[in-house]
Amino acid sequence: MIPVIPLSFEIILSIGLGLIILVLIAWLVRLEIRITKLTDGTNHDSLEDHIKEINTRSKKLITYTKQARVEREALRSHIEQSIRGMHTVRFDPYGEGTGKQSFATALVDENANGVVLSSLYSRERCRMFAKPIHEGTSQHELSKEEQEALTEATKKIIN
Repeated sequence: MIPVIPLSFEIILSIGLGLIILVLIAWLVRLEIRITKLTDGTNHDSLEDHIKEINTRSKKLITYTKQARVEREALRSHIEQSIRGMHTVRFDPYGEGTGKQSFATALVDENANGVVLSSLYSRERCRMFAKPIHEGTSQHELSKEEQEALTEATKKIIN
């Protein structure tokens, strides 16, 4: 038989307190790990300092986002007014066998505003015309070739 040692109150109390101390040490280590993760490993004197730094960074990010939105809108306005569709049609208007030296070129922006440039070439002279375009139409009469160039240029507008 195994001898039974009488446990006194002091021994039981010491064992109990020792277990409590071990549990508290484990809890403290776990808490330290969580704080390190929370502060991203930086050496802040307090959690309050870390929160202030995060708040400062957030304000900077908000300011940067606002500036980026303003710049994006300015670029968007610029892009709307840039040439987004272009097409050229070559032709021989007089049937002189000039090798289709004449052309009609349409240049339009995102809103189908722009110009149709036409050049009529003959052996004696060369004529150049420009017809303004507003929302896909011209107040000047367009030739068949000019209308074709405008239609094809408008199809190329990418929204």
